[in-house]
Amino acid sequence: MKLVAYISVGLFALQVPISVAEINTSKILIEHNNKLNQLKKTNKDLQNQIEVLQQQQKISTEKIQSLFHLLKYKKTTAMDKKVLHVEASDKVAKKAYTNAKNFLMIGEHDKAIKFFTVYLGLYPDDNYASDAHYWLAKSYLAKEEYHTAKKVFIEFQRENELHQKFPNSLYELARTYVELNQNVKAELLINTMIKKFPEHVSIFKAKALLKTLQKVSTPEPAKAVVIPKTPTPDSVVVRVKTKTTSTPAAVIANIPVKPTKASIETPTVESVKAKTKVE
Repeated sequence: MKLVAYISVGLFALQVPISVAEINTSKILIEHNNKLNQLKKTNKDLQNQIEVLQQQQKISTEKIQSLFHLLKYKKTTAMDKKVLHVEASDKVAKKAYTNAKNFLMIGEHDKAIKFFTVYLGLYPDDNYASDAHYWLAKSYLAKEEYHTAKKVFIEFQRENELHQKFPNSLYELARTYVELNQNVKAELLINTMIKKFPEHVSIFKAKALLKTLQKVSTPEPAKAVVIPKTPTPDSVVVRVKTKTTSTPAAVIANIPVKPTKASIETPTVESVKAKTKVE
């Protein structure tokens, strides 16, 4: 009986801690569930807030894009009007430049000068302004207004050192200097052109001009003057008229004469008569 009692007491003692542990575990689970539910609720609230913020951001982005497109449209419209105006202006300017150049090509130098001058006055910043400056100088050169041509060529060179017509202007200005009898300057320009632009298309004309200038500037050596000696004639033929009993006859005398240093003495008629043979 005692043994059974001990066993019963032991089993009871073992059952008590198990029940307490079960109670603590349940409590912990309940607390965790409550926290999890709280987190889920918080997460849901945050998701709602995120969706609201995303919606607001989307609206703001759309507004910004609308404003940007509006500004871009206004800017583009204004630019398009400006571009159209510039394009129209460019067409008029190009036509004026072409007309001026055509007058130069057909030899209408006065009209070419007039049109180039008007063009440069109206469109000084146009794409063809530098070309027009060069052709204006060429027009003055063709018209033989050399002083004005020189001035315009120098202005062109001062403002357009990298222009494709710059080498041509050196050659044309050298030609102008030649016409103005300034050969030293002309030769200097041609030498500069040949040195800086040896492959230019006008290099052969430049070298030919330089060769001509060098011939003019270098005088030919004076040739020695040979004074021929006075030839010594074998005889001097003198035709003398003499009187005869019948008819007058012409008498030809071959008289050797020794020349002197100063002059040749011509024998007198009396001395000739003494030695004359009548034919």
